Amino acid sequence: MAIRESTITIPSQWGMPTTHRVERQPRSSGLVVIFPGSQYPVDAPLLHYARLAALARPLDVLSLEYGFQVNRADMRREDFPVLAEEAMQAIGAAARDGEKLIFVSKSLGTFVASLVQQSLASTRPVGDHLFLTPLPAAIRTMQDTPHAMVVVGTADPLFESQNIASVSQLGHVALHVVPEADHALEVEDYRGSLRILHDVAEWCGDFFQQVHNG
Repeated sequence: MAIRESTITIPSQWGMPTTHRVERQPRSSGLVVIFPGSQYPVDAPLLHYARLAALARPLDVLSLEYGFQVNRADMRREDFPVLAEEAMQAIGAAARDGEKLIFVSKSLGTFVASLVQQSLASTRPVGDHLFLTPLPAAIRTMQDTPHAMVVVGTADPLFESQNIASVSQLGHVALHVVPEADHALEVEDYRGSLRILHDVAEWCGDFFQQVHNG
């Protein structure tokens, strides 16, 4: 099935504008918005296969980039609201009226996506969110998301055992904990890392199938 690709350019407070890729296809059941990590772009393995799994359902995809990345600038914690505002501008330009929004976020992107989701709660609620190696600050958003999936490794220094335990108490969240995997969901053996990538891609497929059927 033909996929039509286009780009959206949004001004950024960091200088050079950001360029966001939009992929559209017939009979889509929603728009997936991908929020990358600070050093993990949308074309990196986990997000690449999450994107392909979304397109296979079929769902449309908006792949974001951040202004500080384009301009190779430092990012400070106080810049998070700006990242969220620029992401909302891209979403506003890409999303059609009444179109269902589904979020996929990785690392820093889980916090940015959480800020966006909270801002949209009263006007365009996001009911489906896939969190890959989240930051602890995103747990509140997991609590408020009707359909959520979380994938994290036990060797991820940014999401510790007590954070995993907190998420495990959320009955509506599908939690996948990968033994010995780090913040990139990788292990020392590259073959093991490839097996994990395969598993994550399958979990993404299951998640988007539920979105499509819902």
